[in-house]
Amino acid sequence: MIPNYGMKGILICSKGTLSTSPANAVVSGFRSKGAKLTIADEAMVEDYRGRQFQNKIKFSAEFTSLQFGLGELNKILTILKSSDKIADVQVATALPYAGTTATQLPNEGIFNFVGAQGMGLEFEFLRSLKENSCKITAAASYSVADAKALMLASKTNTPNSLLTAAAGEDITKIIPPNYSEIYFGVNGQSVPVALAPRFEVYSMEAKFKLKTDKTVMDIAIPIMVEHDITIELLDSSPDKIYQMLNVNNERVGIDVLKSTGWESYIFPANTLMYKTESEIGEDKRLVKLNFKGGSYLADAVYTSNQQQNSETLTLY
Repeated sequence: MIPNYGMKGILICSKGTLSTSPANAVVSGFRSKGAKLTIADEAMVEDYRGRQFQNKIKFSAEFTSLQFGLGELNKILTILKSSDKIADVQVATALPYAGTTATQLPNEGIFNFVGAQGMGLEFEFLRSLKENSCKITAAASYSVADAKALMLASKTNTPNSLLTAAAGEDITKIIPPNYSEIYFGVNGQSVPVALAPRFEVYSMEAKFKLKTDKTVMDIAIPIMVEHDITIELLDSSPDKIYQMLNVNNERVGIDVLKSTGWESYIFPANTLMYKTESEIGEDKRLVKLNFKGGSYLADAVYTSNQQQNSETLTLY
């Protein structure tokens, strides 16, 4: 038997809620190519003749969503801030065609990882001039007996309604690779100062990546969110280079435009430190800034203003 290819979608929600009403639910929705579920032997035991014996089986699901805004990221942070640190996960591969029953055309695997068998999460949240996305990895290892039970159940599990029909694809959540401004705050003042006009920014990439530790069953335990922001400016005048050499701990902000409203990322003073590199050559003049720092999850504060359709993530 050759199964049908495909990946319908992946759903993540708070532990113990998948079978009822998924809380803090996020779906892969519109995504980049490469969503997958891998199942592999892990930490096998080897004897003196090099023979390997099964120990545990690792399941790992990953996707890169293109409809992942600050609201979705906050749901993931909420799950990670919980006492359990794990999530319910459903991976729906090729589903039966509409109008058929499981007996007529069985699904090709609806994998449920729920409750005590939930998964740990990792993410890399990206905002740039080329792509706004979030890569999510959900993973855990299980005993061989539990892994077999998960496989058998995948033949008869029912996909959650969030993964049927349009598979959670919501074009209104697509955020174009754009931003309104990058700015520095001025210590002691509330009015930020724009780092540069938009037309002077050659490139910008902001990554927010979860740093984790792993349990014996390969569940990621969150430690902090690491920030890595690289900005290249076309203004390499002596005044601009001088300005960059004279500020090192000011408040940094990035505003990203949505179809309506915006996202704001705020780093108070001393959260990020940066290094500069200026190039003045025959065919290129650039000032490159690289900001780095980290915030513990408890210091990642999300707020929203529904009237203005704005969302803010402050990382202390």
